[in-house]
Amino acid sequence: RLTTTAPPGVYEDALRLRVTSADGSVQVVAKTITVLGTLTRVEVTPKRTTLAPGDPVLFVAAAFDEANNRLHDVSFRWSVIDGASGSMTSGGLYIAEDDPGLHVGVIQVRATQRVPD
Repeated sequence: RLTTTAPPGVYEDALRLRVTSADGSVQVVAKTITVLGTLTRVEVTPKRTTLAPGDPVLFVAAAFDEANNRLHDVSFRWSVIDGASGSMTSGGLYIAEDDPGLHVGVIQVRATQRVPD
């Protein structure tokens, strides 16, 4: 495990490894390191959708840090705010109810970033 005080971002050739094999040959390998920061933004797709009663749509979320790096240590929990418009599983599957019209702000997602050990 590496630790750093560097700000979030991508560092090209930040780590160089020198590997010596059993036959004495030496290989130098440069590695790119991405330093991830704290969750600052969540994007949800689709942003808008049109559904008929009973139609399903799967909403997907992606989390990003302050340097716009995509975070993979984030869990999402979905819920519906306006139960008259439809129902939703905690995994993001929404099913429209029989309530025609424009429904704005009917779902929400809670993003939780795992704290490193």
